Amino acid sequence: MNSLRTAGIMILILVLTFGVFVFATLWSTGQFRKLSAVNMEQCRPIEGIVGAEDIALDEELGIALFSSFDRRRAALVPDVNGAIVLLSYLSPDAKPVALQLNNAPKKFRPHGLSLFKDPSGIRYLYVVNHPEPNQSQIDVFRLMSNGQLNHLKSIGGHPLLVSVNDLVVVGKDQFYFTNDAGHRANWRKTLGRYLRLADGSIGYYDNGTFYLAADDLVFANGIAVNRDGTRVFVAETTGQKLHIYRRSLNTNALTRISAIPMGSNLDNLFYDRDGRLWIGAHPKIVDLMSHAQDAEKLSPSQVIEIEFLESEQVSISTKFLSLGEELSGSSVSVRSGDIVLIGSIFDDRVLHCTLDAS
Repeated sequence: MNSLRTAGIMILILVLTFGVFVFATLWSTGQFRKLSAVNMEQCRPIEGIVGAEDIALDEELGIALFSSFDRRRAALVPDVNGAIVLLSYLSPDAKPVALQLNNAPKKFRPHGLSLFKDPSGIRYLYVVNHPEPNQSQIDVFRLMSNGQLNHLKSIGGHPLLVSVNDLVVVGKDQFYFTNDAGHRANWRKTLGRYLRLADGSIGYYDNGTFYLAADDLVFANGIAVNRDGTRVFVAETTGQKLHIYRRSLNTNALTRISAIPMGSNLDNLFYDRDGRLWIGAHPKIVDLMSHAQDAEKLSPSQVIEIEFLESEQVSISTKFLSLGEELSGSSVSVRSGDIVLIGSIFDDRVLHCTLDAS
């Protein structure tokens, strides 16, 4: 009888422990937050860009390049490829155009991307590609004057390319990249995300050589660099922090300056020409997971702006927050003048918004 009673107590303790863990996870990821809409002056949908997870902006040409991939369809049809979609965002009547990819890899499933212009004016697009579910490589394209992308090379096959999410180019064939997990296997990634393990990292690539730049990150996601290249910003998704690193221009080594709690699940980053950081974020990550399985289940979208003040202080403000009707699962926001573009992981449209002049 005593043994049965002891077993019952142990089962009760396990159930209670699991319940506390589930509640703590839901609480920490914002599931119980009460959200209020924050609108920009005007937002209009631009249809025909599915799964625009990341955006690269060229303000000189007035174009935005979207990393487009239909993730729901790919879950059902394994051979589905993605695309790079161009939008002339300054024109109110512009339509999105999928660019021709010359000599591209047979399997092209784009994720993060970064645009780089060399001193001679040649533009290169670096794209995180997952040709297989647990494989990461970087594909390099040259953006031609006719709007086509010529594939130049694939960079892959290195142990540091574990689960690459995003990258930022800092020079010709020089870039930082994030690993959102420390393992390739899906079950280990899932476990790490639920337990919020600090197994994410930042890698650096320099003309054929890889380096580990930083580690101990909880789901490292978006990455950006300031205009003079002395600061690198990295978003934690389930860690809900923005990490700021000092970058040595001589050695490219990173030294962490601060980790700012953000209270939301951060995704991609964009550093604008006024020195402000724009972040696509997910206020409720569990809703995002539900939205991934069912488009009818909406997921809130949030755009956060960070202004950098003196003495490493920051001012944080939410510029847009939707319960998901206009756009679900916002993953990126970029700004050019008074125009803000917002993309998402799954939706078949992006938002073209105007900032309030006040």
